[in-house]
This record gives sequence, C-alpha cells and structure tokens, in this order.
Amino acid sequence: MLDSIKNSKIIVCLLDDIAIRWVHYLDPSKLLHIENNDYIVYKSKDCYFLYYKKDYVSLINLIKVNHTNYYHWLLIDFANVDKALKELDNLHISDFNYSIVNAMGETTFEDHPRRLLDLNNIKYYFSCCDILKKTHNNRNEISEIQNGDNVIINHLYSLIYFYVKCGFNFFEKGKLNFDIGKREPGVFLYSKNEDRSWRNYYSSNLINTNKTTIKSFSDEDAFWMGMNNNLLHTPFIVDYNSHWFNFVFETQPPFDTSNTHAKFITEKTLKTLMVETPSYILPQKETYNSLIAAGFYFLNEEFGEYNLENYEKFLIFLKTCNDNDLEVLFTKAFQKSRNNKIKLEDYIYSYKEYEIKLLING
Repeated sequence: MLDSIKNSKIIVCLLDDIAIRWVHYLDPSKLLHIENNDYIVYKSKDCYFLYYKKDYVSLINLIKVNHTNYYHWLLIDFANVDKALKELDNLHISDFNYSIVNAMGETTFEDHPRRLLDLNNIKYYFSCCDILKKTHNNRNEISEIQNGDNVIINHLYSLIYFYVKCGFNFFEKGKLNFDIGKREPGVFLYSKNEDRSWRNYYSSNLINTNKTTIKSFSDEDAFWMGMNNNLLHTPFIVDYNSHWFNFVFETQPPFDTSNTHAKFITEKTLKTLMVETPSYILPQKETYNSLIAAGFYFLNEEFGEYNLENYEKFLIFLKTCNDNDLEVLFTKAFQKSRNNKIKLEDYIYSYKEYEIKLLING
C-alpha cells in the first residue's frame, strides 16, 4: 500500500523508538491514511508520517523498494541503535536522510550515550539540551559539534517527551475545572536525592522560613518506583494543589559556576505547568528564560530578574510575611499561573512548521 504514495515527502520513525513521542507531535492534526501489520501512515498538509512496526533492517529494505519518495528517518533509541546508526550513516539511497532527536532531558556528551563524532552523514541533531565534552582535566565544556548548522537546540523539546511519558496527553484539555478545595497557606515541596549537597542547602533555607511543608519519599515509594517509575509522578496532581504555592527543584544546580552543566528541562518543571498553583522553580537561568520567552509564568517573576538574589528575596518574603501577605501574593499569582496549562497545550498541539520544513526540504 505504501507504493501508492509517490513523489512525496515522508518523515519516518520506528514505532518502538521513543523518538515517536517527539515525532508524533510535529503535526498533531495529521490524519490516519494507512494502517496494516507493517506500518502506520499519517497524511499531513506538507508530508506523510510513516511509523514502522518491525525492525530497522526491514524498514531500510522497504525504503529501498519504494524509492520514488523522499524519506527522512528520525531516531533516538531502540534495540541495536548503534548498529542501526552505522548502517544509516552509510546508506547510499537517493532522496534519503536521517536525523537524531534528543528530547529526554539528560546530560549528553559528544561520545556518550553514542559517538556523534563518528557520524559523517547525519542531517540534523534536534536536542533539548547542550552537547558536552570532557576536557583534559575532566571538566565539561560545550562541544564544538553544537556550533554546527545542523544542531538545533530547543529546551522546550523535552516538554513534549515528558508530556507523553507522564501520561499528561490523557488529561482533559484546557483549564482545570474541578474544585481543589481548601488550600494550606504556605509552600509545598518534595524532598529527595538528599545526596545532592546543593539541594540540601536550598531545602534548609526553605525549612528555616517556617512557611514550608516538605513531603519526603519513603522506602515504600522507592520499592514501587523500581517496579514502575512512571507511577511516581501520579501523586503530584493532589500534592501540587494542596498549598498556595509550590517550590520545585530542577535536576541541575541553578547557580553553579564551578563547571559546565548541560542545560535542560525535565518533568519536574512540566508538572508545575499542569496545575494552576503558582510555583517557584529553581532551574538554570537559560532554561528559565526559554520558558518565560514561551509565555509561561512562575512565581519567580514577582521578585525581579531571575538569579540568586531573586531566590534570596523570595526567602526574605517567606520569613517576614504573614498569612494575609501570602494570600495576597497567591491571589495575584494564581491569575497568571492558571494559564500555564493552556499555553503548554498550545505548544504541544501546535504545527511545528520550523522542524517540519527542515525535515522535508532535504
């Protein structure tokens, strides 16, 4: 049935490749065109999307047979990915390209988890974070690879990945329309990964304000997380609506200048966008700025430019305020933060024209 499509542009992804989480939302409005035991094909306004259900070897053969179209294969991770990359990098088919998607919000190096330095024919590298390299003294630097014209960095890409990973695609769209009930005055935060000294430092500062409720993770949580770590995200729906404010740590230390850290956004920040509660977040300045530029609101804005001084102003406010001061700030911030979920969905379900044009123009 694929042979009925001719002289067209086709974006390709293996169905069991987690790149599908990013690829599928390039055009959320595309329509199902073909589905059989081998593949699913969607028709978009500018191209087709082909999701292949079998292995990469037979997909290569399928493309070779149906050679009247232009194919752009996107991948990030699946069985034998390194072997597949070598084959794709040396695949000599006219009207064919391949690109890598990195939307997972993890530290990435030029030689880990795979050696990007060995790929000569990769078309694009779409990434939610920096590409690092190790120096001779075991310090991190931004890799020269990142300066190439074929590297596309967008911190928002990870929002798409985690949106699906955490099951937020099953949420009702639009503003929350259920009654939260009585909120507790003060700030809620999760406490875990206590081996990270920088988190201990910031947690201690918050505790000393006497305006904070901390929920720690138990041995029971750790046990079941090992069975299914995605379920660990479920309680946030209640927890993040229990107080007037939330405080959220991101993965990387926010103001550390002692080394270069990969800049990215994870599900920690995404969860704050799915609830109406105003949240103070502690990410790196670059990722924070990218979120603000995209129209999202965080409680940080009420304390000036985002930096260490901003955080310290927030602490002073918590130490000196009374419940009436907290409520006034909540009322003001709530009217702004309650639009975050809509703005997030506007981005997730938008037509990603820039990325699609790169992919289909060869």
